[in-house]
Amino acid sequence: MESLFTEGNQSEAEDIFGLEVDVKSTTEKRKLKNNIGVRLDKVDVIPDLPNNIAEGKAEKEGFFKSFDFTFFSKSTLYTASPRTDIGLVDETGFHQDIRLNLGNKFPLSDSENLTFSGWLEASNRKNVYNGLGDTLKLRSSQRNFIHLNELYYTYSTTKFDIQFGKKIIKQGKGMVFSPTDSISATDVTVPTSPQFLGNFILSIDYYLEDWTLTGILLPTIVPNKSPTQNSRWTTLYSDIDFKLEQEFPSGVSPKTKQIFLKLEGTYFGTDWLFAFFNGPNSNPVIRNDIAVINNVPNFTLVQEYVPITFFSMGFSTTLGALELHGEILNQNAEGGKDDSFMATMIGFRYTMDNWPKKIGLNSIDTIVEYGAEKLKSAQTRPFYALSSIGSRIYQNSILGTIIFNISDTFSINYDFHFDNKNDGSAKIIGFNYNSGKSQWRFKYESYDGSDLSNFGIWRDNDNSALEFVYNF
Repeated sequence: MESLFTEGNQSEAEDIFGLEVDVKSTTEKRKLKNNIGVRLDKVDVIPDLPNNIAEGKAEKEGFFKSFDFTFFSKSTLYTASPRTDIGLVDETGFHQDIRLNLGNKFPLSDSENLTFSGWLEASNRKNVYNGLGDTLKLRSSQRNFIHLNELYYTYSTTKFDIQFGKKIIKQGKGMVFSPTDSISATDVTVPTSPQFLGNFILSIDYYLEDWTLTGILLPTIVPNKSPTQNSRWTTLYSDIDFKLEQEFPSGVSPKTKQIFLKLEGTYFGTDWLFAFFNGPNSNPVIRNDIAVINNVPNFTLVQEYVPITFFSMGFSTTLGALELHGEILNQNAEGGKDDSFMATMIGFRYTMDNWPKKIGLNSIDTIVEYGAEKLKSAQTRPFYALSSIGSRIYQNSILGTIIFNISDTFSINYDFHFDNKNDGSAKIIGFNYNSGKSQWRFKYESYDGSDLSNFGIWRDNDNSALEFVYNF
């Protein structure tokens, strides 16, 4: 997450990637604008591009043949030049991104295996990557050309599974938005093509008939990655000099280590989720440190991961072709360093596969979710400039996807996100073709709305993109 100051009057409007709030300095009030990402294409049923290599594929012979490879290419052509009022922005009208994913699941014995995934990548986007000498900076806000995303060990028995290492953690019942899933790290350098990032974990799953009790220890914070300051996707504003630093928790205590507990199971035909989290918030707040040197104020913005506690519950059930799901989360922050709030999500998935055949379609798959939030108490600690509200991006949003499956190889999807709080909208129309080991996708993205919404700020970022994936 990155933040900058910007001029203006106070607003309660939350952007899809952030919120504008007041920052009090020694001379005037300014605004701080937060920047964090959202996955528009999160749902598995969307014809999307793989973020990591699927596990459990057939074992192959030879060292290199034991890996599964996926080549990904994305060519993006923008319809307009970027905004010129948000600083020095990359004016490139065409972006080319390529990535080679590799990984697999290696059996060590009947009860043990080792899972690996990572990638090599490159792009003509400016100032996105660390230098090759900084490849091991796993907490950097920039990308690495070489990235080890997962490497974890699994020991399995009939009663329990134990895992430790670096692994993608996904929780919750939501298909597009899940309040419980806030502990998952995401790279949103390109907001509409995010990648899930692995966290360092030690976990145990204990099986109790129809229920599973899970405990996860996350000993270190893996931060989200946001669009860089000069990206045309940035929402960062600045007219003063400042420094942005990260302050990660240190020591060994319940306030410095993340602990996640989950009970999940089935009762009366409904899947239930009950979760508890304690530790540093994965979504940082911003502390404003000010020092006056030679009568000139110097600002240092510090990203601080403050202790929080949350409880959540969720459900998922089916009524014929209709699937219903929802979640509610109650979060409390320590000492007024962050907001305390209640977040909810309710949604459904409905698949129609009979009458669409009368109009030449195999099926129509619809997913719609509504996300909302009620603020219980706002951040009150002095010198804390911005709460995690900029990372809580679904405060009054309707979002989802409609997929028109024309055949086994061809489909059309319409993805949408309506930011009702800030009067903004994002729409994606995609044409998808699968042919054996290759996948093609052409899509058009459009954004509109007020400047209170990121979608309004991105109105010059309408684009056409061609994505290609090849598995070998």
